[in-house]
Amino acid sequence: MRMHKLTIDGKEIMFLNNWRGTGSGFMHETELYIDGWQAAAARCNYINRTWERYSYQSVMLEAVHKLQEEETDREKRRFRQQHGIKNIMTRHKPALNQQLENNENLSFYKKIEEALR
Repeated sequence: MRMHKLTIDGKEIMFLNNWRGTGSGFMHETELYIDGWQAAAARCNYINRTWERYSYQSVMLEAVHKLQEEETDREKRRFRQQHGIKNIMTRHKPALNQQLENNENLSFYKKIEEALR
């Protein structure tokens, strides 16, 4: 098991990474912790080898992308509730995009993603 630590905006980001063999190759797994709270987990399967800049990069990015996706979905639900609509139409997208840009969690997750690249 390998640990990868970052500190961003005063928060401790920790990835616990592991690998294991599969029937046709191997798998990388990670658990993402933010200030000791497990925020996400991810797995990536490989047949031959990885094409990463450093070990576990792909699976750590996958965990961050999961967080970004979940937060975006929450923000879209919040937007629909605030505006009393079922579907987000083209005319709603500028306001939604502004709301997404102002979301602190998404900004924070973007910083984590940039630090991993």
